[in-house]
Order: sequence, then structure tokens, then C-alpha cells
Amino acid sequence: MNKLDWINLKAIILDVDGTLYHQSKLRKKMLFQLLKYYLFQPLRIKDLFILYHFRKEREQLAGQEYENLEEALYQVCADKLNLPVKRIKSVISKWIFEEPNKYLTDYIYPGLIPFLALMRKEGIKIAVYSDYPASEKLKAMQLHADLIVASTDPWVNSLKPKPKGLFYILNTLSYSTSQCVFIGDRDELDGQCARKAGVPFLLISRKRKQADQFYNQLIESYTNYKTRNNAG
Repeated sequence: MNKLDWINLKAIILDVDGTLYHQSKLRKKMLFQLLKYYLFQPLRIKDLFILYHFRKEREQLAGQEYENLEEALYQVCADKLNLPVKRIKSVISKWIFEEPNKYLTDYIYPGLIPFLALMRKEGIKIAVYSDYPASEKLKAMQLHADLIVASTDPWVNSLKPKPKGLFYILNTLSYSTSQCVFIGDRDELDGQCARKAGVPFLLISRKRKQADQFYNQLIESYTNYKTRNNAG
């Protein structure tokens, strides 16, 4: 893990999926839920194609900017499958924005909650920047952030690695790039976004054991910093 500049740090910016919880574990859980559900709903099996293509098309749109990004994401999928946008929205809402929230607390990374509590106690702001809307996910995990930003927000409307969302956070909090750090799990998106904005970046490993140690290591790093600072 790269060292943090604790002396100047004023805000921590967090990605959500794969950064606050084990996304791979949740996906396995949701695959089981999907199969169980559609086993008894064979006439709606096309919903699985909607989910597959929505994720696939969204990945291909990385770095794109639209006048209305949220609607564009649905429309691209609808055009691909020749289905009404209303049905696309219904399936995505259920299986991406609602059902997974029921299980999020089971997969939160060890150390995340005490780390955020420590940062809040020390007066360091917590911001969240995700390509997907994150407010309901944070609520489900009982996590609080000072600022929550999504790529689909009207004032952003661009996907990572475009840095527009990070610039919005910096401007809203009135902090410089050197006073913040962005934490994410995808270097090609989160990391590139941070570099384009000039914000320091920390990458969470996708290896389970390393990811489990990440936030506890940050706590240890900050504790050591405070110890040295007080001793001096």
C-alpha cells in the first residue's frame, strides 16, 4: 500500500462496488438468487439477457459523456435487445439497485467501519464517488458520507475514467487535489480517473486476503502517524 500524506489529508473519496465490500462474493450470492428466482419464472428468462447486456454495454461506454447519462445507459441496452426502456429500467432497478442491498452488510470489508469512524473523529471528510447511484447502498450498509456523487448525477453525466465527478467533489468541498485521496478497486477506471484529476490514489487488491487487510492497514498507518506526531 502506498503511504498517505496524513499531514495534509482533508478528505477521503471512496468508490463503492469492490471498494467498500467484496463485490465478487456478492455477485456469487446474486447469481444464486437469480437462478432461484427465474427457475420459477421461465417466461421472464429474457431478464437475464437484459442484465448481461446492460453490464456489458455500460463497460463499453466507460469514459463517455452524455447530456443525460442515466437515460442513455438504459436506451443503449433497449436498442440492443429491441425491448422497451421501461422493461430495462424495471429489471435493472430490481436486480442491481434493490435486491443486492439486502446482503451488502454481509460482505463489508473488515476494518472499514472503524476506519471511517476514526476518520470522522479526526475531522477528515468522507466522500463517495461511484458510477452507479450509491445513496441506497450506503444506507443499507449503515454508512454515512459527507458527500455522495454518482456519474449519472445531472451535474456529472460522465463515466469514469473521466474525472468530472472528482472535480465536482473537490469544488464542493473546497479542497485541493493534494488534500484528498481517492480509493478504488479498478486502476483502469478509478486509478485513471484519479490521475486525470491529479488526486492521489490507493488501489484495493482484488485478492481477498489483501483486500481484507486494507482498511486495518490504513488504521495502523494513521495510528503510527499520530504516535510519531505526538512524540515529536
